[in-house]
Amino acid sequence: MGYIGKLLSRTMVATALLGLAQGGHAADYPSKPLVIIVGNAAGGPTDTLTRLVAEPLRKSLGVPVIVESKPGAAMMLAFQAVSSAKPDGYTIAIAAAGIVTLKVTNKDYTLDPEKDFTYIVQMTNYPSVLAINANAPYKTMPEFFAYVRSHPGKLNFGYTGGPLEIDAGMFKYMSKLDYTAVPYPAGSAPMTAALAAGQIDAALANYSSIKPMVDAGKIKVIGVASSTRFTPQPDLKAIATEVPGYEASMVWYGMIGPARMPPDITSKLNEQIRAAMRSPGVVKWTGETNLDIVTGTPEEYRAVVMKDYDYFRNAARILDLQAR
Repeated sequence: MGYIGKLLSRTMVATALLGLAQGGHAADYPSKPLVIIVGNAAGGPTDTLTRLVAEPLRKSLGVPVIVESKPGAAMMLAFQAVSSAKPDGYTIAIAAAGIVTLKVTNKDYTLDPEKDFTYIVQMTNYPSVLAINANAPYKTMPEFFAYVRSHPGKLNFGYTGGPLEIDAGMFKYMSKLDYTAVPYPAGSAPMTAALAAGQIDAALANYSSIKPMVDAGKIKVIGVASSTRFTPQPDLKAIATEVPGYEASMVWYGMIGPARMPPDITSKLNEQIRAAMRSPGVVKWTGETNLDIVTGTPEEYRAVVMKDYDYFRNAARILDLQAR
């Protein structure tokens, strides 16, 4: 072989090795178990959805799918674990909006939502709602606003931590209503119980959290915090009809991986998770919990997360929220 031939041969080998180094192995992927990290306690909606998706994934990928719980610190431990994993597609995690809200609320959260993750696929989407105690003297959203304005400082308004803390802050800022804000850092369960018992008068809430008490007739939903159609009550009015321009962040779940995952493996996982979201078990559960299945491309999911990131950073500046 002449000099030119040897040079071309070496160039072809180097190019092939570079392709392997960059991770273009979708044809061989996966060849070992897939781990999905969950940042919430077992038995909750995040864990339940992950396990429902894991079963059809196991069948379609042909390898074990292991659900690994790393609860704590508002999902921060899970985000840290997945961001530090090898970006080979074998360790991923289920994510929610905390992936960006932690950046503006928690000084110990050092990860960068723009650089430290691969966004694989969005899975669900649903809006927050304005809810009241069913025995309240107001029954509709206009009545609620009129009552609060005529009784300044008299009502107690609940919210949980994370995204809803910021959404509730923006609601009070933009509505200019005078009420006592009551935080529930322990989560939706104690807030829902307090609202149902009349210990607080109203709340900005995730619908799936309050639905049992709505079905029991103890809580009533009077407004939706987005312009998106609210599936359980299609005629429900948007809060923006009373507070022009107000729109809270959507509540979503999605799958993420470490930064720099190979695009072909990301694409394959996207395709397989989208298919899993249409499996009978997932469709049944999301229907029962009123989660809308929303699946798209990795680029579309990343755009959703970055939009939320911009919203929460801007809201934190307006509300003068300091990371703590």
